Amino acid sequence: MKVIHIAGWSGSGKTTFIRDLVDTLAPLGAVGTIKHIGDHVCDLPAGKDTSLHYDAGASIVIGIDCEKTMITRRTISLSSALDHLSNTGVKYAIIEGFKSIPFQKVVIGDLDVPALIRNPEIKDVVSLLSSFDDYYTGEGLVKDLGENPDGIIMMSTGNSPHEISPDICAHIEEEARSLDGVYGVRVRTQKPVVHPHHRFFIVLLADNAIHGSTVLTRCMAALQV
Repeated sequence: MKVIHIAGWSGSGKTTFIRDLVDTLAPLGAVGTIKHIGDHVCDLPAGKDTSLHYDAGASIVIGIDCEKTMITRRTISLSSALDHLSNTGVKYAIIEGFKSIPFQKVVIGDLDVPALIRNPEIKDVVSLLSSFDDYYTGEGLVKDLGENPDGIIMMSTGNSPHEISPDICAHIEEEARSLDGVYGVRVRTQKPVVHPHHRFFIVLLADNAIHGSTVLTRCMAALQV
């Protein structure tokens, strides 16, 4: 999942830019958005059943009508929100706000923070999609790998004290994919942006659990060298 971080002062045009960016990216893959509303509390609709459920102490409240699902969660964690988007198979996550989080940023206006690009046109952002940061969960990589009813999904997540290059991940994938009984593999790493460590993810589609566990152990050892 690519994270496209939009930052700028209030009134700079971020919302219009994001609306146009979502419209452009949606045909390329599922898009999710996360907005930092600010330090004030966003009130839930007064008197509605879902609001009453939340006020009573529910950790998660889900309302489903004839066209959409609305989820209210008792958390303010950005990583938790990103996990949710990746778990559901989102390809592009657009974040508005959270200026201090060091994702690669698109800056709108004259905000003085490090930026990948400033005041671009939509086409400029699309041309730079590969330069934005990645964010993964094991469940998200399973969706990326696809489904095979004849195989067994094996997953592992861990931390690394050092950065692991995409080339190393690609090499491990190639070696694992060449082994008998492995139908598919994803090896991905995530730099410490919202988490304190470099994280790595391995997802295997294998013909049986014993063989899959052996291959998984070999992949983990290669990443932790």
